Amino acid sequence: NDPEDVALLIYTSGTTGTPRGVCLSHRAVLANRAQAAALRPAPVAPVDRVLLTMPLFHVLGFAAGVLQACWAGATVVLAENSDAETVAEVLGAQRITALGGVPSMYRALLDLPGERLRAATAGLRVCTSGGAPLPAEWLAAFHEATGHWIVEGYGLTEAGPVVATNAFDRPPKPGSVGRVLPGVELRLVDVDGQPLEAAAA
Repeated sequence: NDPEDVALLIYTSGTTGTPRGVCLSHRAVLANRAQAAALRPAPVAPVDRVLLTMPLFHVLGFAAGVLQACWAGATVVLAENSDAETVAEVLGAQRITALGGVPSMYRALLDLPGERLRAATAGLRVCTSGGAPLPAEWLAAFHEATGHWIVEGYGLTEAGPVVATNAFDRPPKPGSVGRVLPGVELRLVDVDGQPLEAAAA
């Protein structure tokens, strides 16, 4: 009954490398879903069939994946694993329109024969990546091979998790995680906690 009650206990390595549990309240999880859904165009639409390859014990797979698709009323498809052959097979067999993954999955897909990769990704509307930085060369290679851009974002478990994302209606800026979500405030500081000067957009 209380929005501040704990909804999820998600483990994260944080900055020390030692796993620790992050308590996310119902309010925090739902607020982040609403913030992501407020993007235009929205990252997930009710007609989408979303293939998730991330583990669901991770905040990216569960909150930004399953719960975001549920928020939109979309269909979620879970793959048995994230190897390239399995992902390519499921993309076609399940008529997937939205693919969520980590950079290494997209890199593995690039090892498939070009014709197979193009056929597998032909029905996609959007590809998203998180969990680690997406190398610019992988972004360019995937676009060249499939015609699809990978929309990269940034988040952290404590934020529930999405903080920023590239736009869904134009090519992403390589090496950038885009702009903060509506309602998110961000302050950049150096290692001494001093504010950094804003970089040119």
